[in-house]
Amino acid sequence: MIPAAVYRAVGPFRGQEFPVAGDFEMFFRIARKYPVGILDQHLMRYRWGHGNADQLDRLLRTTPEPYFSIVDEHLAAGGRALARKSSLAAHEAHRCEGALTRAVSCYILKRPQELRQVLKEVSLRRLLGSSKVQRFRLSVLYFLLLLLARLPHLPVMARVFRNRWYSRAEETVFNKMAHAH
Repeated sequence: MIPAAVYRAVGPFRGQEFPVAGDFEMFFRIARKYPVGILDQHLMRYRWGHGNADQLDRLLRTTPEPYFSIVDEHLAAGGRALARKSSLAAHEAHRCEGALTRAVSCYILKRPQELRQVLKEVSLRRLLGSSKVQRFRLSVLYFLLLLLARLPHLPVMARVFRNRWYSRAEETVFNKMAHAH
């Protein structure tokens, strides 16, 4: 629970700018100004598989996650001095992981130029610079995508990626989206 005075002090909710991550951005601003307690236990469950806004936003995403622009904004506003070197390395590794996920989506959607552009955002050095990501798996994926970006589109690989990356629940959402268009 957060008192209304805290919301007034940190400024308005930026839901228009961050439609799926407005709450995340707001919590960042609160944490910069007020002490925040972190519980080591889960007090709720996140329901996945019913086609909520977050699911639709993540499905076959080809644009960067709002998370990165939010964190980058707060790092630039003085947060970098507060972060550990290992946390910053993990942030950059996750940025590369996100780019690889976007590259997979570009491949599935047959967007070769966009695929090549997204792969330019991946730094193998940054990917390998953190133990917080699955470095071997992501490195193999990176080199596989570099190879696939040079070859004609292979529908069998697109199916493999779709089957590997998207659960049955997401598949249901994807099919609903496809039929709606």
